[in-house]
Parts: sequence; structure tokens; C-alpha cells
Amino acid sequence: MILQEVKPVKPQSLVVNDFGVFVGKKSERVVLKKDSEVIKEVPFFNLKEILISGRGVSFSSDVIKECAKAGIQIDFVSCRGKLPRGSRLTAVS
Repeated sequence: MILQEVKPVKPQSLVVNDFGVFVGKKSERVVLKKDSEVIKEVPFFNLKEILISGRGVSFSSDVIKECAKAGIQIDFVSCRGKLPRGSRLTAVS
């Protein structure tokens, strides 16, 4: 029997930059939907932050609550010209 080493998954940033995307929660995953179609699913344990860089993105309160519990940042960023601007949503659970 050959045993393979299991490498830990490095937490990643989830970037949402498309108009009309809904960020929801299904079980232990963040689910991105557009026009009622699932376009991406990411387990919460794989996330370090959700970065919103587009307009017209909506969230469920369940995602915000789960991110607060898991210490996952939600950052809103926009660029006008060459000067980036942003804000961070921080919740206390």
C-alpha cells in the first residue's frame, strides 16, 4: 500500500466582480448565483476573505453571519482612476 501525503488547502480569496451576483450559503459552502444559476461554490474552510470589486452584488445574512463566526473578511473595493478605495465589513458574533 502506498500512502500519499495530504497537503493542507491554503485559504483563498474569493473575488466577486460581476453585476447581479448573489452570494449565499448552502450547508458549509459559499454559493455564487447569477440569474438563479450556481456559478461557483467554495467551502468556508477554504476562504480567508471575500472581495467584492463589482457593483450590484447582493448577500444573504446567513453568509455574513457565517463569515463573522469563521473570521472571514468581507471587503468592498472600487477603483476610480488610479486610487483604490475600499471598506471592510466586520461583524461581531
